[in-house]
Amino acid sequence: QKSNTVHAPNDVVVAPSGDVYFTDPVYGFLLKQFMHLGHPDQPYLDQAVQERGAGCTGVYRCRAGGAVELVTSLLERPNGLAFSADGGALWVANSVKDTPSWHAFPLREALPLERSAVLGEKELGAGVQLGPGLSDGFKVDELGRIWSSVPGGIAVIDPVAPKVLASVKLGTNISNVRFGDGGDVFVTGKGHVWRLKRKV
Repeated sequence: QKSNTVHAPNDVVVAPSGDVYFTDPVYGFLLKQFMHLGHPDQPYLDQAVQERGAGCTGVYRCRAGGAVELVTSLLERPNGLAFSADGGALWVANSVKDTPSWHAFPLREALPLERSAVLGEKELGAGVQLGPGLSDGFKVDELGRIWSSVPGGIAVIDPVAPKVLASVKLGTNISNVRFGDGGDVFVTGKGHVWRLKRKV
């Protein structure tokens, strides 16, 4: 880490201890452009991180007392994050163009955290590629399943098997997922909000 500079903190989760974990990808340097000019995730973003940013893309921990600490700089595009069902690990989505993946980091006091698992297309198959876009926000349910945005829709992932249990193709870039009451699952993307009904 080059300095205390962050680019544009993205997703945030709060641990029972009061510690706040957040991702800081490259998107603070993103320039608006028409999609026909190509995917917006371009090499200039990584150059900006090195020249004007923190020198890395990272996941950070903000202690209840105020100290901000770098948790890991292993991921190129850290984005969504959530705790495992038992609270013992932090899952982080790595939103690399065309290769979505999810990474587990067991929680501990000492930093940096060590990665214990990686779930990507190699482990999960084509069910994590439903169309255009990136992986972004996600949630973990009480059974430890990951309900995640994926390119073109959402997927329900069993990280133990590992496999995709179900998917919904929505045909656009999905930004986040949230559980509601009575089995409701809310999904956001491209100015839309969808409500799905969870049966399990």
